[in-house]
Amino acid sequence: RWSPDSSSAGQANCCCGCANCVWLVIHWTYRLLGIPDDDTGLCTHYACHAARLVLLFSHGAWLLKVASALEHPDEVEWFALFTPVWVGDTLCSMLVAMSWVASCPYIAVCMDETPARIAGPPKLLLEVFPEIFLSIIALPCILAAFLGEYSFCAYLDAVTHHGDDGAFVSAALFLGAAAASAICHGALLTHNS
Repeated sequence: RWSPDSSSAGQANCCCGCANCVWLVIHWTYRLLGIPDDDTGLCTHYACHAARLVLLFSHGAWLLKVASALEHPDEVEWFALFTPVWVGDTLCSMLVAMSWVASCPYIAVCMDETPARIAGPPKLLLEVFPEIFLSIIALPCILAAFLGEYSFCAYLDAVTHHGDDGAFVSAALFLGAAAASAICHGALLTHNS
């Protein structure tokens, strides 16, 4: 198993191809929390669930903020109103990117075993790698949603303050792409299928 001291040049990568510094941060964070490497197999799963929850809660906070601000629609500052959405999108993106490397200690333990742990909890090929793959695909979808939300905010700001019909088409395209990818994910990639 790779450890921070086993690299002769200090430039070794972990099993997922991550940079040495990312591996060290994850490895020592788990050590400080008292989590053994064998128990980090579900960390990718937990990071993906945390990203979903952050996205839902931030959009829920945005809806509450919009509902309270629509009492005076002429005084609405749309860019300030969309702040919870953008903070949520940023945190969600960070959690999704972290999920790519969250299970690296477990993957390293599995790769050291002969044969690789395929039947143990969680299963490497059936649970950990597919979750990493789907989280890699999720990042462009989150980016499309962010761009759509920004375009929609710019459209609402232009209509409210300037009377323009500016960025509605781009908002519709980006939000449509994000919605289509969410529908495909929900229809094609369900649990236990």
